[in-house]
Amino acid sequence: MYKEIIALGLMNQVGAVKIRKMIAYSGSIEKVFQYSFKELCEIPGIGQQAAAEIRSFTDWPKVDEILKISEDCGYQLLSITDESFPKILAELYDAPPILWYIGDVNLLSQMNMAVVGTRRMSVYAAEQVRLFTQALVEQQINVVSGLALGVDTLAHKVCVEKNGKTIAVLGSGFNKIYPAINKDLARKIVDSGGCLLSEYAPLTKAEASHFPTRNRIVSGLSVGVLMVESGMKGGSMITAARALDQNREVFAIPHQNGTINGEGGNHLIKKSAAKLVQSPEDIFEEIGIQTAAKNSTKENQPSLFAQEPLWMVRDKQQPFNEQEKKILEQCNGPQQSIDNLLENISMAYQELQHSLFELELEGYLKQLPGAYYKSL
Repeated sequence: MYKEIIALGLMNQVGAVKIRKMIAYSGSIEKVFQYSFKELCEIPGIGQQAAAEIRSFTDWPKVDEILKISEDCGYQLLSITDESFPKILAELYDAPPILWYIGDVNLLSQMNMAVVGTRRMSVYAAEQVRLFTQALVEQQINVVSGLALGVDTLAHKVCVEKNGKTIAVLGSGFNKIYPAINKDLARKIVDSGGCLLSEYAPLTKAEASHFPTRNRIVSGLSVGVLMVESGMKGGSMITAARALDQNREVFAIPHQNGTINGEGGNHLIKKSAAKLVQSPEDIFEEIGIQTAAKNSTKENQPSLFAQEPLWMVRDKQQPFNEQEKKILEQCNGPQQSIDNLLENISMAYQELQHSLFELELEGYLKQLPGAYYKSL
């Protein structure tokens, strides 16, 4: 399975979208290499050029070399056909067919927030990175970024310093970490319980075209993207655009007029493409997390906190069925991902999706950004 996906990834006419179409059509990526040219051309969206390249592929020694390097270096592989592949990422139409990872792969399916920004950050931006990243760590939200210089680097470092978890998505292979100055940081991320992630084979060098492609994974793994500081052009604006395409929340920290590196975020706020955030609590409120700081402002309203959740009131009057009640109980504390619900409740995926939809429709469950759920 990994072997076939890696082989397809080496081809010029085949990309993530076409690989996904082939898997959907054949049900097994191994079958693709058994098809005739005519059968390949019958797969919707593949075309004659891709079909010809697949039929003429002979570079299996290269594939074996990639697998051997991965094994020798201790790099793990995860394909889109694996059950453990994060569902939040698998939902993307151009989801990466295969990923190399080092560290805790379980982080990919947890609550994540992307923190992005310019490589040449200002003092103000650095202050904001520290403030927001530390707050995310305190709420046990993992930080996703791209290991680039500037905002990315500082966000990762703050997570490591504050015993948080962070995911670094690379635009190169693990044996060619870019920028090279961040090799030590990459090691510390893994040592502290984080994860390094790349869709590129170990010996793949960083190229300019890799970074916009990489950015769809940064936003795709996250419930939202926090833009700390960015000009009108650059990787952060691309990440924000991809986040919007993926139905993720985009948050932007406002900057003073005339600040060139703040124009991007201000522009997104002006166009209502990003939500203006002045404190971490603005993000937490949007994604459904109630912080201790917010609770403290309501100390004089004990009756409000004593009130039972709406679903519990309804359950006493008209009990939910067993499966619905399990879902609501699971989602009554911290918000839950579909992966967590599947793990804790004995339900088929389609059945769970149907129950979640019905409970949300009835007003007893709320879907939060990134397909997380919270009881009401």
